[in-house]
Amino acid sequence: MLLKLLRFLMGYVDFTAKGKFPERFINLCKLRGINLWDVKNDGVKVIAFTTEREFQELKIPAENSGMTLKII
Repeated sequence: MLLKLLRFLMGYVDFTAKGKFPERFINLCKLRGINLWDVKNDGVKVIAFTTEREFQELKIPAENSGMTLKII
């Protein structure tokens, strides 16, 4: 409960990443230390949450894995 409150107060982003290599995208985020939560992967599209600050860092993993980011 406290974690949800902190995420709400700090700000978070609900986004989709769509493209060819969703597993690679998730792995690259993990390697860069980008925290994602409530990740759903259907093989083509990833739906997840992250902080506003870390969303800015998703650009490089998205480019390296051929994914396109979109804020929901």
